[in-house]
Amino acid sequence: MTRSSRASIALTLWALGSAAAGCGSSSRSVDLRAFLDRVATASCTYHVACGEIPDMATCLAIARWPGYQATLERDISFGRVMYDAVKAAACLDRLESTYGIACTRSAQASAGDTLDTVCTGMFTGTVAPGGACFLSEECAGGALCQPNDVSCTDFMQCCPGVCVTNPPPAPPGGDCSAGQRCADGNICAAAEIGGPLICMAPLA
Repeated sequence: MTRSSRASIALTLWALGSAAAGCGSSSRSVDLRAFLDRVATASCTYHVACGEIPDMATCLAIARWPGYQATLERDISFGRVMYDAVKAAACLDRLESTYGIACTRSAQASAGDTLDTVCTGMFTGTVAPGGACFLSEECAGGALCQPNDVSCTDFMQCCPGVCVTNPPPAPPGGDCSAGQRCADGNICAAAEIGGPLICMAPLA
């Protein structure tokens, strides 16, 4: 999902919002609110078990940032974002299975490789590159919502931006909150709990 996303929590909330065609043959469906709630719970269960965040309450306070759901619901109602509830159900199955695995970086990395494939296509944006946005889910063709003010923290406020296609990789210390790729050898993570996402060298 995308701004969200999302550091490691962002993997589950904010890399899930790709606009390309997805897969998944399940006929089940899940509404947006239930999907986001279960994503947050699954992600936080894993991060707390791994000792990355002290407790569930702290994690859920980060994962359930209020503006994200409200903005998505508004966008869906106005046709700025198309939400595929069947693909969301298939994504949720894989995500909850992924976050039930052993708490190891190698296992998580291996399982995470399949999330993008299964979860792609849940959200399809309709805002063309150059158009105004608040979330990357709003942008068409897999474009990203690049914030106008890189100091804006989307966990705390609405951050207006512009849909941009394939922005260059962010340098070390650069903002990656909108899903930007980081320069080789760096990852997108928060230096502290609830802090902004920046590109940094991975920890040992």
